[in-house]
Amino acid sequence: MFDHFTRHPQSVDETYLEHMGVASSFGFRMIGAGIRLPDPWPFCPSPV
Repeated sequence: MFDHFTRHPQSVDETYLEHMGVASSFGFRMIGAGIRLPDPWPFCPSPV
C-alpha cells in the first residue's frame, strides 16, 4: 500500500516528504491565485 504513495515521488527523484513539500507549495500558490481581493475597477477612473 505504501508503495503506491512513494512510486511517483521516486519517478521525479524526490523523497516522499520532499515531494509533499513541493506539491503543497504549488497547491497553496494555486489557492492563493484563486482567492483575491474584489476587483477595484468599478472604483477607479478609466485610463485615457
